[in-house]
Amino acid sequence: MAIQVVIIFPYGGLKNSVEEAVFHEMVFRCLGVLGTPPIIVIESQAQKKAQEKAQEKASSCYKILDTFAQGVIIQHHVWSVDTCQRWLDGWGYIIDNSQDSEISRVVLLPGDTEQIGHLNLNQLTGVVENPDVMDALSSAIIQENFHYPSNVGGLKESTIKKLNSYLESVHDFLQKITDFLLVDRNHQDLPIVIGDFSTGSDMSSKDLIDRYGTLPLIANWFPDTFENLLKIPELDRPQNLGLSKPRSEFLNIDIQTLKILLGYKPFAYEQTLNMVVRWCEQQKQSNGIYKFTLGELQDDNSFREYRNCIDQIERTERMLKYVWRELNEPKQENYSNYEDYKDAYSEFMRNYAAYDRNSTAIRQSANIILEKILV
Repeated sequence: MAIQVVIIFPYGGLKNSVEEAVFHEMVFRCLGVLGTPPIIVIESQAQKKAQEKAQEKASSCYKILDTFAQGVIIQHHVWSVDTCQRWLDGWGYIIDNSQDSEISRVVLLPGDTEQIGHLNLNQLTGVVENPDVMDALSSAIIQENFHYPSNVGGLKESTIKKLNSYLESVHDFLQKITDFLLVDRNHQDLPIVIGDFSTGSDMSSKDLIDRYGTLPLIANWFPDTFENLLKIPELDRPQNLGLSKPRSEFLNIDIQTLKILLGYKPFAYEQTLNMVVRWCEQQKQSNGIYKFTLGELQDDNSFREYRNCIDQIERTERMLKYVWRELNEPKQENYSNYEDYKDAYSEFMRNYAAYDRNSTAIRQSANIILEKILV
């Protein structure tokens, strides 16, 4: 049976030739290793807007999609309100267009590869704005020599050293992606494998969201799931416990497990966390989730990320509250006596109110902390 990859094309497209090169290599790693073309999920409205702008700029952040030969990728165009809705569209496409015996696992990958490793190219003077430098970096990635030619761009030796470090990080990342695709080759019974990573900074937006929002909110609404998150083992190093990124966009999941989890209410946001909660709370499974460390992926930590952080914390809270109500609301058919049902429902309302007060305090505290940190 085959492994099918879904790659979520970035909402705003790929910003430069280096991002295009990394995306190109991800596609061909998937095709070369698995023998099946990856499904690229593309937001139609965003692509249309980008192409309209590109008519003026004579370039397009979606142009790479037209460079692949027939059969290399499967383009799946959708209208969506958020990233996780595009996940659902990609998963639904696979389930609707394949037989049970054809697909064994589904791998989800984000197509946004802007900041791999500990270096942000935008922080280096004379790099992103120099097309010769960017073309040299792109060629090094596509040709897989991962070494910057020192005679291009007139760069300082210190800058060239940093670019070589960046290319080494890209090489390591692509190799990790290859290994992530094949996790079931050396292991059996892997319902869910989550691609974990570090950001290289305690103050990155992803770390701030999880530290002050995601993890406290999970501990409030689903304490058992929170404890399970702390015990999730590394696939090849089972003594290394704890999932750093419970909202990760890297997933490798058994197709039957995916179908079970999609049978519960899906969300257009925070779908990884929703699936983890469902697995732990509804499937009553404390085992079966593993992490696979992908390395370091940087993230922004400037004031520009304030709204994004707040949005994601509020969405996480909304999802957790909904799932808690769904799982804990008493069902009348479970009570032979109406008064017992009424008493149970009263207790349900009291418990929800108490958890909600805690949840509100967590969110408000996160708002205050983020305002101070991201100034």
